[in-house]
Amino acid sequence: MFLYFVYMIIKYEIFPKEGLLIQRYMEDFSLGHYKKYMEKLMKDPAWTLVEKVLTDARAINAKGALNNLDELVRFRKEVVKKNYLNVFLIDDPVSTATSYLYQFELKGSFNYEYCSTIEQARKLLGIKESNEVFEERLEQLQYVLKER
Repeated sequence: MFLYFVYMIIKYEIFPKEGLLIQRYMEDFSLGHYKKYMEKLMKDPAWTLVEKVLTDARAINAKGALNNLDELVRFRKEVVKKNYLNVFLIDDPVSTATSYLYQFELKGSFNYEYCSTIEQARKLLGIKESNEVFEERLEQLQYVLKER
C-alpha cells in the first residue's frame, strides 16, 4: 500500500509600487494550503495595494482545484472579497478547463483573464519590462510556502 500526500508549493511576492502580486503554484493543488496562504496574504499590509495579480499555474497539477471548484468559488466570494485583475498563466488542458470554469462561476463579480504566454500575461497586466526580465522575476520570488 502506498500513501499519497498532497504537496503544494506557493512562491509569491508583492511589488507595492506596481500594485502587483506575483504568485506561482507548484506540485499538487491543495485547497487547505491555498486557503491558509490567502488568509496569511490578506493580513499583509501590502495586500491593500494589490490591484493586479499574475497567477503562474504552469507547474501545478490542477486536478485538486477542479475537484474543489465549488469551494474555491465560495471562498473567493465570501473571504477574498477584494477586486483586482487576476491573470492566470496556464499551459495544460486541466489548468485551462479549471481556469475557465472558475472564471465563468465568478463572471461579473471579479476580473479574471487567462493566457498561455509570458508576453500575453504582461500585456494583460500592463507590464512594460521584457519577457526575459519578467521571467527572471518569476524565478526569484521572495517568499515560499510549502505544505504536505
